[in-house]
This record gives sequence, structure tokens and C-alpha cells, in this order.
Amino acid sequence: MCHMQIDRRFPEKIGDLFKLSHCHNQEVLHVLFSSTNDLPLKDGSREKYFGIQELENKVVILLISKPELFAVEKIFYLVQQMHDHPLRKKFGGSYAILWVPIPSSHAWNLTDEMNFKFLSNSLPWFSIRHPWLLHSAVINFIRKEWSYKEEPLMVVLSTDGVVTNLNAIDMVWLWGAKAFPFSASREKELWEQENRILQLLIDGIDPLLTNLVDEGKHFCFYGSDKISWIRDFNNILQKIKNNMGIQLEAIYVGYRNPHKDVGNILDISVEENSSIFLSTTKMKLFWLRLETIKNSVARQEQAAHYNSIIQPLLDACETSSDWMIIGKGSSTDIIILKGREVQECLNLFPEWAENVAKLGLFGAIRCAMGSPLPVKPCYHNEILQSEEGLTEEFLFCSRCNRPVEKFVVYQCIVTESVE
Repeated sequence: MCHMQIDRRFPEKIGDLFKLSHCHNQEVLHVLFSSTNDLPLKDGSREKYFGIQELENKVVILLISKPELFAVEKIFYLVQQMHDHPLRKKFGGSYAILWVPIPSSHAWNLTDEMNFKFLSNSLPWFSIRHPWLLHSAVINFIRKEWSYKEEPLMVVLSTDGVVTNLNAIDMVWLWGAKAFPFSASREKELWEQENRILQLLIDGIDPLLTNLVDEGKHFCFYGSDKISWIRDFNNILQKIKNNMGIQLEAIYVGYRNPHKDVGNILDISVEENSSIFLSTTKMKLFWLRLETIKNSVARQEQAAHYNSIIQPLLDACETSSDWMIIGKGSSTDIIILKGREVQECLNLFPEWAENVAKLGLFGAIRCAMGSPLPVKPCYHNEILQSEEGLTEEFLFCSRCNRPVEKFVVYQCIVTESVE
């Protein structure tokens, strides 16, 4: 009868647990995962079992998912972002991932167990040793209070057992270990610091792409499902590089939901050596990052301007098979073209090619594709920080989208002291 009373009150105990303050995370982790097992944690990479004291004084990321976790490319990418990340040495001892697999049905079947055993023995983080023995009240709490609906979650517990983020998975995909301590406030802080566009799209996908961006080259990401269009597109890009001396690298990243023909496109294009082609796995990671940026930006008001970049690109891939995005190094300026706009840009190549030396690549394309110059000057003024204003070779008016004349303004910010 005593055990029955404890069992009846257990759901209430879990709910109250997160309403109280704690000195450390041990009580929270004990109630959730260690009430019936002194060694509830499994580290397959070291082939050892541990108690929850192994997680003391650490930020604990509860990775909640189905027993099959992710697709293979996402699993490798998660390992790269959280275990092999350059900042792992700096923060690695301060956080730990604990995988909590929950099957779709209430009971574990043979497939679920096989998936769990294989992955838990292969991945470099902790997992629940016997997840099929988790108390039903714990499972119900996770489903109801943490809104687990079979899409993977990363619930973050601080060192004192407080939930600081109900789902950190987007910031982990984007920034990896740099997102430590993975709280919701840290996500906001990262967006406030973020001033990259191309790096944000490709970070962690391919070192070659990262190096090209760091070198300040012009980039052109593009996608299409027509090999004839890809050939014409690359012929134009080759003329741009040969005749104008612009360092422009074209990278084919396919489209959002590629079908089997993408393999044929890759084979033909790689053989012709027309531009840089990512593997199908890296293409999937590119689109994963785009979706992740979209999800993360939706929660951050200060990052709304990124949505004006990402959403048109995602829309382009839904409504058109031909699209491209042009950027340069760490610049925040990009051009997005889709469908007929891309073909129009290519057709206007002789016209805008003449203005590249005077207006730069972006200015020449915008002037060629934009509306005629207004009869009256725009006279719109913008004040930029000196770093941004001096590093950008060409600046464009945010109203009429034309190249602007650059001036230097000095502002005194010293104020007189009042006695």
C-alpha cells in the first residue's frame, strides 16, 4: 500500500519538482531517471554505466526523441556540432547530453530496442540505460509539460536543475558548442551578435566553403533540376570570371525536396567540372540549416531581418526549380533571384557586365534589373557604423536600391559634466 501511495503521488511530485529552487541538478535528475536504478546512465563509447552524480555541476541537455533518433546525416552533424566542435575543449566539461528515447507506442517493440542499442553503443554521449523502465508519469510529463510530439527536443537543465530552454535544437544546429549554456537568453544573445549571412548558411557543412567565404570571394549558391539550364548558367558565370576578373564561386545545392534525378545531375556536372557540387548529404545539411534559421528567427524579434532573406529563398524552392543567391565574404548584402528573374539576369549579362567596374557586381545587377532611375534624386540618408561603412566597397540606398555617394561624418559624443 505504501508503494501504491508513492506511485499515485509521483506525477504530482514531478510537477512540484520544477516549481522549487534547488542547489544543484541532482534531485531533479534523480526523480526523473534514478528513482529505481542507482546506475541509470549508459555511456556506450566507454562501455560503462554511471550514476546521476556524473552530471553534477553540468548543464544537462535532455535529447528527447524516438529510438531511431535522426537520419544518419543529422546524427553525424550533431556529433560534429556538439562533440567535435572547436569550442568543445573550452566548454566540453561544462555540459553533457543525455539521450532519452521514447517510442511512438506505449510499449517498446523489438525494432525500437535494436535501434536504441545500436545507437546508444555508438554515440559519444550519455543515454538512459533502460529507457523502457522509465516511469509512465515521467513520460507523460515530458509529453504534456515539455510538449514532446515525437519531433526531437533538446530540453536544457541548468546546473541547479532549472529548465532554461524547452528546445535548444535549433541553436545547436546553427552554432554548436558556441551556443553554451544553450539557454533561451543565449539564443537571443547570439542573434544580437550575428552579422553573417553566408557563414550562417554553410557553417559546419564543408571546410572548403568556409575558407572561400573567409577569403572574401563572391559566392553564388544556386539550384535547378534541369541540366541544360545548369550548363547555360555556368557558361555565363565562367564569362564573368574570365572577362571581369571577379572571384566568383558557384556552388550547386540542389533544391529543397530533391528527387532521384539529382544524382544524375551531380554525375554529369561533376564530370564537366562546371562549378562546386556538394554531395547529397551536404545538400541536406544546407537545407537543414535554412529551415533551422527560419525556426529560430521566428522566436527572435531582433533577428527579423534574417527572415526577409531566408523566407524568399525557401519560397523560391517551393515555387520554382531555378534560383540563385549571390553574396560576398562576410558582407551582409545579398541578391536572391528565382524563376524568370534568374533567366532575366543571365539575359541581361552584356548590359550589366559593362557597369561591374564602376558599380561592383551587386550594383551592376541591381541597376540592370531594377526600374529606371527616378527623375528626381532620392536624397535618402543613412548613417552606418564606421566599420561597416568602410569595409563595404559599394553601398546601396535602402529606399530606391541605387548606389549611394559616400561621405564621412564625425560625431562628438562627449557631454559636459553638470555640477
